[in-house]
Amino acid sequence: MPIDQTLLATLKTKSPDQQNVIKYMVLPHTGCGEKSAWTDTDFDMHVNTALKTQSGEQMAIDALGIDIDDCKEIEPIHFWGYKMADAYCLRRVDGSIVSSRIQDTWLFFSDEQMFIYSKDIWLDEDKKAETADEYFYKDVTNVSIKSTEEKPKSLVTASSGGCSQPENVIQSQTLTSDKFIVVVPGASLDLALYNKSEINAQIQAVRAKLREKKRG
Repeated sequence: MPIDQTLLATLKTKSPDQQNVIKYMVLPHTGCGEKSAWTDTDFDMHVNTALKTQSGEQMAIDALGIDIDDCKEIEPIHFWGYKMADAYCLRRVDGSIVSSRIQDTWLFFSDEQMFIYSKDIWLDEDKKAETADEYFYKDVTNVSIKSTEEKPKSLVTASSGGCSQPENVIQSQTLTSDKFIVVVPGASLDLALYNKSEINAQIQAVRAKLREKKRG
């Protein structure tokens, strides 16, 4: 699968890692012709490195301006996920979907407030965005996990095809992904969530705390 001229021009403006991310998303991983230099494992390692070096608990604490000793009402909650909107996306052979944009989130809980830090990291360009919010428990209407729809920049579906059958088929469609939703008066925070099963118990603890505080 050759690289088209538009993509080639884009790649020339990118760093080596950013080039590898884009190629991983759009080029075949097996078969004939030009292929991605990265495997799924290589990409996963790159994501983990980005999360560790460009975000983290201390960065969240600093951005929120909180004293961690005052936030022991519930143990801090950490999760991350892929954001699909306007991102390069790849549906892997195992059916999972990854993208060139990730979001890291930290939640802290004091006696009266919930603090939320999130950071978006674009793996295909030099771009980041962070938010630091705080809400009194009485103002939080609901917390939940829901599936939402996003429109990617591109979606490539990988298969195990060989030389006689292209491995990747580029599609344009809406993707569904899980989000942790925090609803407050006049606003709703949608936070990317890759593996919801890992934090289900913690979310139940947050709901219980909200009920407790509202009764109090």
